[in-house]
Formats: sequence, structure tokens, C-alpha cells
Amino acid sequence: MDSEEPEEKRSRSAEPSRWKPIQRSLKLSLELANTGKQAALSDLWNEYRRAVSDFLDRLLAHEDLSEDYLKGSDSRLSYRYRQCAKRQAMKLFKTWCRNPKKGHKPTLRHPMMTLDYRFVDVQKGGNAFDFWIKIATLEKGQPILLPAKSYPYLNGYLEGQWEMVPGGKLARRNGRWFLLLAFRKEKPARKEGRAKAVDIGYRKLAVTSDGEIIGAGLKPLIEKADRKQPASQGYYRAKAEIKNYVNREVKKLFTDDLATLVVEDLKRLKDGKRGKWSKDINRKFGFWIYGQALERVKLLGEISGVHVPRQNPAYSSQDCPLCGHRAKMNRTGERFACAACGFSHDADYVGALNILSRFTGQPIVAQDIKPLAGFSIL
Repeated sequence: MDSEEPEEKRSRSAEPSRWKPIQRSLKLSLELANTGKQAALSDLWNEYRRAVSDFLDRLLAHEDLSEDYLKGSDSRLSYRYRQCAKRQAMKLFKTWCRNPKKGHKPTLRHPMMTLDYRFVDVQKGGNAFDFWIKIATLEKGQPILLPAKSYPYLNGYLEGQWEMVPGGKLARRNGRWFLLLAFRKEKPARKEGRAKAVDIGYRKLAVTSDGEIIGAGLKPLIEKADRKQPASQGYYRAKAEIKNYVNREVKKLFTDDLATLVVEDLKRLKDGKRGKWSKDINRKFGFWIYGQALERVKLLGEISGVHVPRQNPAYSSQDCPLCGHRAKMNRTGERFACAACGFSHDADYVGALNILSRFTGQPIVAQDIKPLAGFSIL
């Protein structure tokens, strides 16, 4: 049998009503390790992948993965490492079985080892390094120590109310090793207070029903990235700049008195657009990471206790919030101008107003409409 769960984990699972954790994962680069230690990680990965592949072959052949088989395996991995490889193989196999389009046998496409506290130990460092990562390798009784440095975002978790989960995921991307650390804390109670809605856009990242404009610098960043040669270093730097910008700006949506932030349900944004959007627009939509923005909103809402429901945004920027007239001609670019009553305003702001109204079921009152710079209200 696999080793027993730690006492702490069993006690928490026995009290589901008290312990409702939220969890986040952060990367810790291991690129400061010398070439010998990097080679030890690669050697470990090659043997681990071979074991996972062997276990998958047995599962596909309906053969058992008994303890006797694990103990008698000719793998260079320790028995405990084989247990980890077995669990990862079984998880891959179950996911593959649920997929109606199974295709070829499941494999570990990228170097990724899910390791518990028995194999990975994160220790506080000193002097030049913030951490020393102790990792068991193929050499029994001879773990390696890998130096690592922290960064501001990780420091926020280390110094906050988060608890680091023992163990981690050892992974490699683009030839570089890193450790994925997991942090958890108890989920806060849902806040009580007011609601507002947000319209996610390309020219401006977000406009809220309160009249706030968030991320006005998004469009220039997207155009900058679009000028870069695809797959070049400048291209990837520009994409990372967009991602960091979006993450920073989204934080501005959350205020102390906010209890509900209604967002658009953009799952099918591109449905029906085949042949209607130009190649230029499609390419730029590849940079406009609205999915990341919505996911960031969801995660921040979870941490702060803010409810983040999704609302169908269909026609939200074509419906007049005052008279209700719907027409495609009501919107031209960033401007909304109702063909029926003459009401005029920023189209994204109108979208946010309509999304909030649909969610609350309350009509929009004219005197509550906020002025925005550059958009007169007629």
C-alpha cells in the first residue's frame, strides 16, 4: 500500500465544514543550479518517464500494478518514487479513458513529476540565495541541494496568510527546470455590499458600470506585440508584458465595499465569426488575452470573498440602457448613439450598464449614469 496521509491532512479532510481552502501555484526557478545538478534532474526525469510509460502500458493491457510488481520492477527509481510514478500514470490513464477521442496511448508530453514531501523539501536560505531546494535523486541517500531566489509576487504569499503545501511539481520548460510550489489558505466568507459590472474590451481592458476605465494602455501593448517577429525573444517579451499589465490592472477592479462583480460570459466569443474577421483582427485577438483577464478576476474574487457571476453579454452594447431600443447601428466603434432616443455614451460603458441591469433585474436610472472623458451625454 502507499504510505499513509500526513496527520495534518487527515484531520483537515475530517472537518470539511471548517477547512475550505483555496489553492494557488507559483513557479520557483532552479536555473541557478550547476550543470552537475541539472544533469541529475534530467537523469531522474528520464527514469521517471520510463516508469510512467511502463505503468501505462500495463494499464492499457489490463495488467495489475500490485505492490509486488512495484517492488520487483527493474527501474532505478526507489520504491517510493515508483509509487509517485504509479499515481501519475493512473491519473493520466483515467483522464484518457474519459476522453471520447482517445487516440494514441496517454503519455507525459512535458517533463513534470508530481512529488510529495518525501522527495522535495524547501528550506530557507541565506546570503546570496533565498532558498535551498532539497530533492531526492536516483542516488539513494544522496539528495541534491538546488539554490533559488525569490521574487516580489512569491514574497507576497510567503509573508501573507498563505500556507506552503509540502512537496511540489518538478517541471522543465524550454530546457529550464523549475519547481511549482502550492500555497493554500482558508476560503473567506462571501462579502456583503454593492454590485458592479465590467465590460472587457480590446481598446480598453475594462470599463465598469461605475464609470471606471481600467487598462487604457492595453491597445498600444497589443500593437507593439503585433509588430514583433513571431517566436522571437521580443515577441515573447511583449506577450509577457501584456500578461503582467493585465494582472496589475485587474486588481484595480476590487474595492473594499465591493461584494459582487458581474463579468461577461465570453466562452463563445468567436462563434459565428469565421470569415467575418480579418486576419489582422484574428491575429490581434491572439494577444488580447480576455480569458486570462476573466480568470484573474475569478481568482482575485475568490481570495477577497467577492462573488463573480457571469452574465450573457449578447447585444449589451447595442441595447439602449434608457429606452431599450436595440439596433446594430447604435454602436459605431467606441461610441454608442441610440437611433431612437438620441442617448450617446461610451459603448463599453453602456455594455457594463446593461450587464449589471440584466443581473440585478433593476432598470438603469438616467441620473445615475456617469460622465466619461471624451463622451458627451445627449
